[in-house]
Amino acid sequence: MSSCKVVDFGGNSLKPLASQPLPGTIGVLQSAEFIEAGVPKLEEKIRLSFQKKLYKKRSLRKHNKKELQKDQRLKIIDSLDLRPYYYKIEIADKIGLIATLNESENKNLKTFLEATQRNVIITSMEIYFPSEVAGLIDQASEIYLVNNKTSSYSLELLNKDRSRNIIDFNEGTSFGYGFSAFCWRENNRRQPEIAAFRKKGRSCPGVTETNPEKLKSEDIFEKL
Repeated sequence: MSSCKVVDFGGNSLKPLASQPLPGTIGVLQSAEFIEAGVPKLEEKIRLSFQKKLYKKRSLRKHNKKELQKDQRLKIIDSLDLRPYYYKIEIADKIGLIATLNESENKNLKTFLEATQRNVIITSMEIYFPSEVAGLIDQASEIYLVNNKTSSYSLELLNKDRSRNIIDFNEGTSFGYGFSAFCWRENNRRQPEIAAFRKKGRSCPGVTETNPEKLKSEDIFEKL
């Protein structure tokens, strides 16, 4: 399999959405709406990175907008120096995810992406879990995204003793998202394949293209 270059899409401030899509989901971003187009099939689990972060006023406001019940909203008590915390989840194995998107089990999804260049993929998320779930996450030595349900993902926690726990995303509240767009190149059969992720609004690295149609144009000139 050919190597892939990864260009991160991120930033310190992630975008809030009206819905709560999962990492790895592909769709079109329209203001605060994410219109889901597809969920890649994962034959292999994808490693994630987790950062534990204390809420600040801005992140707390984003979180509490997602909580419909007032008694479930979080508070910062400055006088007691009490701050709840959340996690920033990010796709760590981006190369593995890119390779998966090019595999035969995702052929229909990749063909759709070739025809529509407006789609992005969720590569990071801010999410709050209640204390009992957060305790399991804190004890885990490795965390993975697993495709253990049809068109849906869960978190697999690998502990130091090699035992495992499965956590569903609906056990938490997600409130911020980071996105990546796609860069394309030709494979050794002269067919378009996804080569990299890029920051939205940025150019693609090297000889890769944002539009796979441009790869076909280059082929025509080479034959002249």
